Amino acid sequence: MFSLTHEYALRVVVYLGTTYHKPVKNADIAADTQVPSSYLYKVLQFLDHAGLVTTERGLHGGYTLTRPPETINAMEVIEAVSPFRRLKSCPAECQSPIRHLCPLHKWVDHALTTFEGILRKSTVADLLDKSAFHSPHCPGVAGCFKRKSATAKAPSLIPTVNFMPALTPRNATHHSHRRS
Repeated sequence: MFSLTHEYALRVVVYLGTTYHKPVKNADIAADTQVPSSYLYKVLQFLDHAGLVTTERGLHGGYTLTRPPETINAMEVIEAVSPFRRLKSCPAECQSPIRHLCPLHKWVDHALTTFEGILRKSTVADLLDKSAFHSPHCPGVAGCFKRKSATAKAPSLIPTVNFMPALTPRNATHHSHRRS
């Protein structure tokens, strides 16, 4: 559903939302968002083609958002990288005479519809709002974009969700092997 490129695009746009109206150089974006500089150019191209960022050349140039953070939703960022795909037919190619999704894929499509709605309603400004996603132990989005050591990994803006629980045998027993 989401690729690393989507993750990087979200990081870049949210970061540029913290510096709205102030151009930021590639090297600073890469360092502060932990997006590899070799990959950042590709991400910025996607965002530029979608009309989400613009570049200013020169000594004081860099990248900025083209619109205020309140007017850019997360779905626009996702679709700048690639279209958000919904299920139109059963991926398992069920041999059903009815041309509808099977129960499993109907459930998956419903989940995708719900997620799509959340992405469309969530603006970059929402992601910058410290009170919206803030806990006493988290400094908010601003804390994600402080320069870190080269080995530090930036936190993901995309929550990790495990839809499939670990599969373990119900009657698993531990067998020890003894030598006679």
